[in-house]
Amino acid sequence: MKFFSPANFDIRKHYQHGKSGVIAPSQSSGSARNTYWIVGRSLLRLKFVALNGVPEKKIAEALRLETLAWAPFAVSDYYAEVMMPVGSAQVSGHATALITAWDRDSVEIAQTAQGINLLDSGAALRVVPENALQTGFDNGLRVLGDDLRGFEAQVWERGVLRHSRWWATQPDAAQWQNFQRSAGFEGDLRVAQMPAPAAVAWRSKPSGFALDLGGESASSGLSTAEILGVALTAFFLAVPTIWSVNSWWALRRAATAESVRAADAQRQVAGLFDARNVALEQASQAATMHGMFMAPDISTVLTEIAERFNGAAKSGTFQIQEFEVRDAKLRLIIVTTTPLSATTLIKALESGDRLRNVQITSESTRLVITANVMPLTNIAPPSASVLAASALPTAAVITAPTPIKK
Repeated sequence: MKFFSPANFDIRKHYQHGKSGVIAPSQSSGSARNTYWIVGRSLLRLKFVALNGVPEKKIAEALRLETLAWAPFAVSDYYAEVMMPVGSAQVSGHATALITAWDRDSVEIAQTAQGINLLDSGAALRVVPENALQTGFDNGLRVLGDDLRGFEAQVWERGVLRHSRWWATQPDAAQWQNFQRSAGFEGDLRVAQMPAPAAVAWRSKPSGFALDLGGESASSGLSTAEILGVALTAFFLAVPTIWSVNSWWALRRAATAESVRAADAQRQVAGLFDARNVALEQASQAATMHGMFMAPDISTVLTEIAERFNGAAKSGTFQIQEFEVRDAKLRLIIVTTTPLSATTLIKALESGDRLRNVQITSESTRLVITANVMPLTNIAPPSASVLAASALPTAAVITAPTPIKK
């Protein structure tokens, strides 16, 4: 089915689906063909993919392969936008793709609650992510949103979206600084105060395309459409000779042949679905094995922390009071005899390859540290000299206080 976008886009004519619920159209767009189901940023997961060296004709296939190893929901739908830096001539040389995913089940449940018949192709709505309808930006930081939609901070470079973060409420100063740090803004590049949220400017039609992973939309009209066509043809041919026995037998033979073709088609479709289920099971097993092998190594993480502490502090004694790593999330409580600058310590911990999005809460000489632990991909193991210099025993993985000596 082909969908048409109105020349002047009016958000009030479309369904808006966010964490707080669904806002139904307040004005009619004329028909379902002109109406979008817009999935809000609060329900989306984003993945950025560099397309360096990928031929333009192979981009869609490359993005489909990317989604096979990325399943943020039990059943996900995907949408892709290919963005070119301003001034670049070739797509394959500099393009970046933004893949957006959402939970198909939650969208279908919400549509059913709005009275939309999912089995009626004439009532079907085109589901698009909110970002596909937003206009772009040139360079720098941009904040969009309000108390109803939530707030999204974006980083743009030469017309290409590079980083995005969403909050349900307006972020405080610490959250704003953490966002800039995770986006790579350091020193003078950081903006002390968050810009005032800007109103969203909408495109006349969405940018990008839906990603079809294959096997999801096998033709459901194969047997019905062909049988109907044969029946109509036979009817009009049989009218002049309705009393002819030969015509009656010809019609019967045609119907029998079509029934055989329909049965063959059903068997072929069943084979496709079986192959799809096998592929999905293998992809799930691969994702599970990937997670097992990419789990953070505790001794390496402790060695990294000790090394960064040794570089950040000039004197004093430190003790690990609590230490926990779960699902690549680190939580660490350290007691120190010498006060440390949280900013200095964050820079020291993030200067290595293992820790990102470090946040520190200081309570006098007690530091509560949380961070994301990065996988070991392309990271060489620490040398013997680094392990010796850290002076951090393997007993540090327990909860009892363990000193880190200076």
